[in-house]
Amino acid sequence: MAGLPLVLAIVSGKGGVGKTTLAVNLAVGLGDSGRVVLFDGDSGLANAHILLGVRPTRSIADAVRGEATVDKVAEPTPWGIDLVAGSSGAPELLRATEDDRRALGHALEMLFNRYDIAVIDCPAGADDLALRHTELASEIVVVLTGEPTSFLDAYSTLKELSNRYRRTHFNVVLNSVDSEDDAVNLFSRFHAVTTRFLDIELCYLGYVRRDAAVERAVLRCKPVLAESSARGAGADISAIARRIGALALQSAGASTRRAH
Repeated sequence: MAGLPLVLAIVSGKGGVGKTTLAVNLAVGLGDSGRVVLFDGDSGLANAHILLGVRPTRSIADAVRGEATVDKVAEPTPWGIDLVAGSSGAPELLRATEDDRRALGHALEMLFNRYDIAVIDCPAGADDLALRHTELASEIVVVLTGEPTSFLDAYSTLKELSNRYRRTHFNVVLNSVDSEDDAVNLFSRFHAVTTRFLDIELCYLGYVRRDAAVERAVLRCKPVLAESSARGAGADISAIARRIGALALQSAGASTRRAH
């Protein structure tokens, strides 16, 4: 695949909706679409490496401290993707100046250009620190569940992204639902509320059904796609990955046309 990378920012209004699990498994599922890097952008509770079952020797904090370049922080995993690990509670990240964040963003952008697809697991929430990494994204994926708090917090996140970052297009994944009908109904309700008050466009990207295999995979520190990509939640995530893979092809084609 040639051209500019497809950069996905995975966001949620609140924690506990399965955002990191989805980000990790989507990154693994996208491995067939080209070279993929997963960036754990959470400087408070970074745990993508745990779900991948790896022990990174470096984290993004090393890059902020100037002890390693971002490309050296990216490390291979057994699942065919590279990982830029986050760092839980690293003071240098929490105290980073605006210049530090700008420099980090530029370094990450240069790193992402070495890949076909980059997946950013953003921190949960709607504050500026949580959403900063979305500036690097060509597509934003919002993870939503049927809980009322998830609806309200996701709405606040979209409002912040629309007002502060001028984002107008969002992809939505319904997580931990019982059926596709439930997912479509939830999306319709969310779409009706958000587009009534915000000038944005929502795209239904898919759903992931409630599946005990996800919890088992988390306990085994493995992607659920390593257990099964043909049934249950694994099949749902694989379907979403295929749709995103098509977006990556569109992104590459568009950049090639611009080059000519």
